[in-house]
Amino acid sequence: MNILMVAAENGALPGAKVGGLGDVVREAPVALAGKGCSVSVVTPSYGFLHLRQGASPERPLSFPVHGTDQQALLYEVQAQATAPAVRHYVIDHPIFA
Repeated sequence: MNILMVAAENGALPGAKVGGLGDVVREAPVALAGKGCSVSVVTPSYGFLHLRQGASPERPLSFPVHGTDQQALLYEVQAQATAPAVRHYVIDHPIFA
């Protein structure tokens, strides 16, 4: 099973945890991977997560905001403790800084 988790914070990324939700987003993907799932976790870059060592640009993204098309970049980033079946991504766009 492929699972996509989208959250405002991610405790697996240094500097991306604010509260308890970050703990869940860090632990749940690893637990799901242990059950045989492939998990992708997406969070905002907040203007700095995409600059960390090991981040690699994956692809551009387009999405509408207030009637205008916006462009962003999706980066795969390295997490702290995670599982091989878990991939972490951040979206870089000024609206998320």
